[in-house]
Amino acid sequence: MTQVASPFIALEPVHSLPGRVRYRFRLRRDEALNRREITLAIEQLPGVADVRLNLAVRVLVINFDP
Repeated sequence: MTQVASPFIALEPVHSLPGRVRYRFRLRRDEALNRREITLAIEQLPGVADVRLNLAVRVLVINFDP
């Protein structure tokens, strides 16, 4: 399996509930983030139900089966 460098330099959980976690993130300088690519990659993880990525406030929300 090929390793892909993460566009994130920080990914910190800021809130969680059973079945949901919200992260605040920072990107590498001059890094373009492909929203669809990141969302699809996370949705492929076992148990993940929904992913929302908000670039304006730099928040990633993941809903999953607890």
